[in-house]
Amino acid sequence: MKTIKNATNFDELLDIKYGKPGTEKRDEFEMKAKAFIVGEMIKEERKKAHLTQED
Repeated sequence: MKTIKNATNFDELLDIKYGKPGTEKRDEFEMKAKAFIVGEMIKEERKKAHLTQED
């Protein structure tokens, strides 16, 4: 059985930790990861526009 320590690339690490693409656990991880990325993009654009949460 492979462990995270034995993963040779990022895709393999994700397979070990969250399951193969299409599994419920992997889909949930990918959904949360994409939501995080969008949030970070919004935060960056707000910084560029000199906006705060209070505006």
